[in-house]
Amino acid sequence: MTTTLATGGRSTATRQRFGVGVGVGVVLVAAYFGVDKLHPFGTGVLVKGLVVGGLDSLVAMGLVLIYRSARIINFSQQVMGGLAAAVAVLLVEGKGWPYWVAVPLGLVAAIVTGWLVEALFIRRMANAPRLLLTVATIGIYQLLGAAQLGFENLVPQKSANAFTTPFNFTFHLSPNTFTGDDLVAMGAVPVALLLLYLFFVRTDYGVAIRGAADSSERALLLGIPVRNLSRVTWIVAALLSGVGAILAAPASIGSFTVGQVTSPATLLLPLAAAVLGGMESLPLTVLWALVLGVVNEVVYAITLQAAYQDVAQFVAIGLGLMLMILRNRITRVDDG
Repeated sequence: MTTTLATGGRSTATRQRFGVGVGVGVVLVAAYFGVDKLHPFGTGVLVKGLVVGGLDSLVAMGLVLIYRSARIINFSQQVMGGLAAAVAVLLVEGKGWPYWVAVPLGLVAAIVTGWLVEALFIRRMANAPRLLLTVATIGIYQLLGAAQLGFENLVPQKSANAFTTPFNFTFHLSPNTFTGDDLVAMGAVPVALLLLYLFFVRTDYGVAIRGAADSSERALLLGIPVRNLSRVTWIVAALLSGVGAILAAPASIGSFTVGQVTSPATLLLPLAAAVLGGMESLPLTVLWALVLGVVNEVVYAITLQAAYQDVAQFVAIGLGLMLMILRNRITRVDDG
């Protein structure tokens, strides 16, 4: 009987996730035809939104991982990748190092950042109230931002190299011109999802992290080293943000600048995508990040005013939350 109920619950959850995924797909298709046919701009606006949303989804996935592990909102999630991007950019633009050498070193910096944050702050506050630990991530954001501001002075030399991917080609989709930088950014999201899937399903650490996220007390009773798993989770989250920041660094995308700390407001869209994904499902989180990115770009292309983007974000997030409430009510009715 218990097995039947559990199987039915999983089946219901699967149908709900499939339904939401289909709904998001319909929104994307509607956005495509709306921009291409009803507005003089064209599909370039939609593709740009997918690029921006894809980069936001990397940060959003890190937020979900940290929430499932520690039950907190990590307000330092985005800036955790800032040092990684700063290392990569300054090695290329400051020292003239090849892109393929600088980027792996930047990712190493992300790993070190995640390790230090967990070892110096999170582990020491493991038994603290979740609200206190959440507030502590704001302090971590400030510390990492200060480190990023001072890092530029460590590489004062300048080279003639610009931080761009080695793929030197362009293609035009009205009204935007896209480069190899955009193509790499678009390809990074499915690769990240695949790697995360393989990590959480095919490795012992990944399976243990999933089990500890469901019930840390039970995991401790089973002998699973929960604290060590927490360090791995923070490293993975820092890597995701590092990849996002490095991909956003080229001038063609231009959402990362060395010597400038990322504004806390830029965490809004990744956080909204994570919440709309239920702070649990990584694929749904990615889909919602893509939707919000497209909405942003479409609204700006039509109005040419950033203020309307905030209104559009509010409406999209509100509709998403209403969908979540409806889904939860359906779940309770089915369980009853």
